[in-house]
Amino acid sequence: MSRTSFPLADLTYHGSIDHYVVRLRRNRDYTTRQLGQESRMTGNRSRPLGKAPTSSLTMTIGKRNPPHHKYNFCNHSLESVSSHPYLGVHISNTLSWNTHTQAATKKAQRIQNVVRRNLWSCNKKVKSTAYLALVRPLLEYASSAWDPSTKQNIKSLERVQRQAARFCTSNYSREEGTVTKALKDLGWESLQTRRRNQRLSMLYKMKNGLVDIPLYDYVQLNPRETRGNNQKFLQLRHKARAYQDSFFVSTIKDWNNLPTSIVNSPSLTTFKNDLLKHTQ
Repeated sequence: MSRTSFPLADLTYHGSIDHYVVRLRRNRDYTTRQLGQESRMTGNRSRPLGKAPTSSLTMTIGKRNPPHHKYNFCNHSLESVSSHPYLGVHISNTLSWNTHTQAATKKAQRIQNVVRRNLWSCNKKVKSTAYLALVRPLLEYASSAWDPSTKQNIKSLERVQRQAARFCTSNYSREEGTVTKALKDLGWESLQTRRRNQRLSMLYKMKNGLVDIPLYDYVQLNPRETRGNNQKFLQLRHKARAYQDSFFVSTIKDWNNLPTSIVNSPSLTTFKNDLLKHTQ
């Protein structure tokens, strides 16, 4: 996939994606004239890579009434949108995950309805395998980056799995505790717990150099000896709710509460297994 970066506007173009993201940093703005200068940097290279961009997504954090501007790129006027799918994740201008959660649950429900129509007469094992292979991945795609914290979004995602548990066990009783028993019988963890473990696994991979992400450019180890594990990170300060629910802020809290035996695991497989036992 061809890629061209524009450092002046902090704007990145991916040739296979018809989308440009313009990020406005706090107390800093970019004008149409600057975008026009950057568009000229591409010359005619943007044409063979795909059609011209049609929309722009502006993210402004810390301003109640952000400025509204019209942007032009490659002689095209970009329509301002409040959210846009980017690499499979819907990013909103407020950094809220409501739009993505709705899109993920809607898509998962659609696939689950197909499974239900075609496998209604199958046994529990076949139904469970279909859910784990076709539906749950849609609810967890890139969840390390977008793990929601609001009760509404959490319940919306869990509702899909609870419906699947009823279908797999063929138990549609309204008696209290029916779905909880079905989930336990199937051995399914809550999606919220799985997202938490995936975030912690990603942090483990960053810390041990298993992914090409410069962890210590963003966080620092706590130099003081404190209770708990010996690999704690300094907690990041935050004011905005969007930053409070971001990956590093939320994951560091969970990481610092893990026992030493888990954070010092010799391998990723051992870390995941110990983490799973710890959360059960």
